[in-house]
Amino acid sequence: TATILFLFSGFNILNNEIVIIFTGRLQPDKGVKELFLAFKHIAHLYKVKLLIIGASGYSTKNKSRFIKELEDISDSYKNQVILTGYIEYNEIADYYKIGNIAVLPSLCEDACPLSCIESLASGLPLITTNSGGIPELVDNKSAFIIDKEKDIVDQIEEKLILLIENKELRETMGNAARLRAQNFSD
Repeated sequence: TATILFLFSGFNILNNEIVIIFTGRLQPDKGVKELFLAFKHIAHLYKVKLLIIGASGYSTKNKSRFIKELEDISDSYKNQVILTGYIEYNEIADYYKIGNIAVLPSLCEDACPLSCIESLASGLPLITTNSGGIPELVDNKSAFIIDKEKDIVDQIEEKLILLIENKELRETMGNAARLRAQNFSD
C-alpha cells in the first residue's frame, strides 16, 4: 500500500509517485503551458504529480487569465496537479526536496534563471530549453536541453517518459546536477 510521503499545505503526494517540479513566474514565455500540455499526454499512464511553484508575478496572490487557462488545461487530470501559488523564497528548498524531476521549458531568452541553478543544487535531473544563458548553466549529464524552436510539447513529453521510466537515469542525472551546481557556489 502507498503511504503519504508529503502532506504539506494540503498536498497528498504518495511515496510511489514521481513529482515533476516547475518553479518560476507563471507567464506564457516560461513554457509552463507547454509543460501542462505534455503532462496531459502522460498523466494517465504513470503515478505522477505536477508541482507548480509560482505565481503570475513576484509576491502576488491573484490568478491571472493565464493561470486560469492552465487550470482549464489540467481539468481532466487536476488531482495530479498542485498549484502552490507564490511561495516565499526561504521556503522553496523544502519544495525541491520532494521532487524527482525539474522542468524549466523557458521560451524567452532567460539570461540566468535562478530556478535552473536551484534545480541543479537540489540534485534534480532537468528538462530545459536552449534559451538565453541556460545552456551555459547545465550540461548534457545533468539536463536534457531541448530545442525551443521545435515541437516543445512532444520533446518535453518524450524526456519526461524517459526519466519517469528510468530511475537509474534520474539518479545519475541528479548526481551530475549536484556536481554541476558546485560551479555556481560562492
